[in-house]
Amino acid sequence: MNDIKKFAQYAAMFEKVYLNDNWQLLKPFFHPDAVYEMVGEEQPLKGRDAIFAGLKKSLDLCDRRFKTRELALLDGPKMKDDAVYILWRATYHQPGLPTLCLEGEETLRFVDGCIVHMKDSCTPEVVSAFGQWMEEWGEQL
Repeated sequence: MNDIKKFAQYAAMFEKVYLNDNWQLLKPFFHPDAVYEMVGEEQPLKGRDAIFAGLKKSLDLCDRRFKTRELALLDGPKMKDDAVYILWRATYHQPGLPTLCLEGEETLRFVDGCIVHMKDSCTPEVVSAFGQWMEEWGEQL
């Protein structure tokens, strides 16, 4: 199976985990020593369990606090520099609050069908806009 198909399977399973919080469902997609670099974090997360904890924290602090979230692929998935590349947009809605829209890039490197390296990044402008939105409206979530 090629890396793009494996990514599609991972992305579909991630959405199930988003709903049921059963992180063990993602275990087959990650190498035990995988590394995850995230925007705003100085140190990458190392190891499957640390990655799952970091992803859960991110979902709990942001995504799950909104009534709805809409995800869109703006580019990809496609192979770029031996990794699966996507350009994404996440739009968050909460009644009575302005819509929050974030965009970023993600790359995932696979070895033998398992993610060994994942990197999420956003522009400084997106990071700043997110911080401003959370500062102004975050307590109302």
